[in-house]
Amino acid sequence: MQILFFFIVALCAALCSTAQKPGQPVGQVHTAAVVKHAAHWPAETLTLQLEQLEKKLAVFRRQHATDSLLPGLFRYANLCEQKMQPQATMLASRELLSLARETKQPFYESVASVFLGRWLAGRNQFDSAMYFQYRALQLGESLRNDSLLAVALGSLGSLYNFRKDYPKSLSFFERALQHAENVRGAERLQLVCMGNKALALSWLQQYENAVALQVKALPLVEKLGNDYNSTPIKMNLASNYVSLHRYGRARACLDELVVQLSTATVPASYAAQNLAIIGMIYWDMRENKKAKQLLHRQATVAQKLNTNFLLQRIYDTLGVIAQAEQQYREALACKKTAQRYRVLLNKEANGQLASEMEVKYKTAEKEKALSLQRLSLLQKDLQVQKGRHSLYYMLAASVVVLLLAFLLFIRTRHKKTAHQKELQSLQQEKEIQLLQALMQGEEKERSRIAKDLHDGVAGMLAAVKMHLSSSVAYEDAAYRKAVSLLDEVTADVRKTSHNLMPDVLLQHGLNIALYRYCNNISRASLPVLYEFAGREQRFPEGFELSVYRLVQELLHTFLRYSTATEATVQMCLQARLLCITVEDKSTGFAARSDQSNGIGLDSLEQRIRALNGSLVFGETGSGVSAQLSFNVEGLAVTGDSQPIQAN
Repeated sequence: MQILFFFIVALCAALCSTAQKPGQPVGQVHTAAVVKHAAHWPAETLTLQLEQLEKKLAVFRRQHATDSLLPGLFRYANLCEQKMQPQATMLASRELLSLARETKQPFYESVASVFLGRWLAGRNQFDSAMYFQYRALQLGESLRNDSLLAVALGSLGSLYNFRKDYPKSLSFFERALQHAENVRGAERLQLVCMGNKALALSWLQQYENAVALQVKALPLVEKLGNDYNSTPIKMNLASNYVSLHRYGRARACLDELVVQLSTATVPASYAAQNLAIIGMIYWDMRENKKAKQLLHRQATVAQKLNTNFLLQRIYDTLGVIAQAEQQYREALACKKTAQRYRVLLNKEANGQLASEMEVKYKTAEKEKALSLQRLSLLQKDLQVQKGRHSLYYMLAASVVVLLLAFLLFIRTRHKKTAHQKELQSLQQEKEIQLLQALMQGEEKERSRIAKDLHDGVAGMLAAVKMHLSSSVAYEDAAYRKAVSLLDEVTADVRKTSHNLMPDVLLQHGLNIALYRYCNNISRASLPVLYEFAGREQRFPEGFELSVYRLVQELLHTFLRYSTATEATVQMCLQARLLCITVEDKSTGFAARSDQSNGIGLDSLEQRIRALNGSLVFGETGSGVSAQLSFNVEGLAVTGDSQPIQAN
């Protein structure tokens, strides 16, 4: 709401200006004229606010606080315009416009365009003023901001009013009022737009429509209770009543304004200007006495305030009144006085013009110096950029070289790692082949020893028993004891032969062989249980024999080094995996490797890896367990030893 309030104040200051209807003689002032006022606050308050804002803006510039600098510049330009400091208004507006475009803030760009358009219009540069006001209108439409649209349209209406294109001016004022009515809580903006439209209707001599609109605005004037808003509305209303020859109503409005301006706390210059215009309206109503009294009184005030343009207008009007009353001497004196003030105004105008030219010259010189400085900075920046580009190219080349070197290093390292892995793989394959050859050699040797024991030693023992049994000394007790011992030796030899090369493994497979082996070694003090799960299948003889030997060695290790009270062997055959678990119930044992017999755990693990398997060995609180796992995918065979797919 604070930003909207500043918009309203700025618009009031721009549009409430002194005007003269075309074709009027000098000295005859149209009754719809209004006087531009300086501000809605006393001059000392404006000065204090400007000083405080200047300090804050300096801090914002040093800190590059764009978010605070934009609204600060907006308010500063608005206050400068109200205090009638056009040069300061222009500089602040330009800075605001540049910063808004740089930060892409369309709202503040629209605000700055409005200020610059009004500043250019005050210097009769209407084409440039039109450009900025239309730009503000375009931004307001893109933002769909009714406040911006109302202000931009009102400013354009004033420009067309200065060009005496009153129909077009009226159309812009009507559109401005429509947008102002869409803004909530914008009574001041609506009041200004209504006053502008009523003034345009007066220029087009549509007095009835102007009166209707101004009467409609009076309740809003009373609601706001602001003399700066009520004075132009009531004065224009009285002017239109005069044009319609409704002198009674016009007189009531003017008498009320005289009392209001005489008692209100408004600047003396503002009151004097409006009271002088009221005196001119009295003269339009042919109430010469009231007009002369009021004009003479305001002439005294204007002399104290040194307001030459008001004195010139007052004495021009007094001269016309004296001439109408045929008081030619007084009329001549008034004309001479008015001419003297006119000369002073021309001198002031010429001096102001010279001052403005000097300011423009100095500004142009400063801009030239700034342009040269910017050019020098741009050249330095260009050199720095070239140096940076060269540095960037060098850095890029260095990065590329380092990247290539890194890729070459990675590739070499990868090749070296792959070569080492290949060597390790070959070494492992060689070790596996050697181990498999060793296992095959061991099995061949066991097979040979088993045959020798079965066919040689066992046969000879059987022959010895036959001879002894046929002897006449069979009835002797010692003799029978020897024969009994011979039977035991024969049984042990046969058992050793079968353990070295179990025929049941070759005939019935791994499942039956392990079952019978567990039954054979089971005893009352240490029962060995066997369990099987899955679908029974046959595998190559070498694989089955190797697994059988591994289970034998694990059971041998368990029974030898543990304090087991029970042992269990579990075999599970799945689609691609053969799992054998050997566990006992004991207090554990210290795993040792018997290098002399070749049955240590290290030897076991090597042989298991040679069979594409793994061993998980450990001790728990309830005993010791070892799990053998083998990948048997593609190893299963049929009765004719052809590979089949395991289920």
